[in-house]
Amino acid sequence: MHATTTHDEIHPPASTLVLDEVLDAASCRAMRRFHKRARRAPRSAAAIDLRRTRATGSAAWGILSKIVRDLGTGGHAVTVFAEQRLARLLELSGLARHARIIISQA
Repeated sequence: MHATTTHDEIHPPASTLVLDEVLDAASCRAMRRFHKRARRAPRSAAAIDLRRTRATGSAAWGILSKIVRDLGTGGHAVTVFAEQRLARLLELSGLARHARIIISQA
């Protein structure tokens, strides 16, 4: 008798995505990988940490918005951590409808 392993035992579901100071092509790849893993997990809690992020382009922000909307409408509990400088952008992009936004005062 041999033991079988599930996909989640080999690749545990992602729970937190910490993004760099600049949202660029490398960040987009990391966001897509995170999205793929989180989407497969059954109604998990996902967190996206933007506290280190200083600059973002429209394409990268669009990908981030799509991921948050998709996970939020899919029943996942999404939390976004950010600093005050991104609060207006988070508000304008409508992410608060799909995620809990936590703004740190730093």
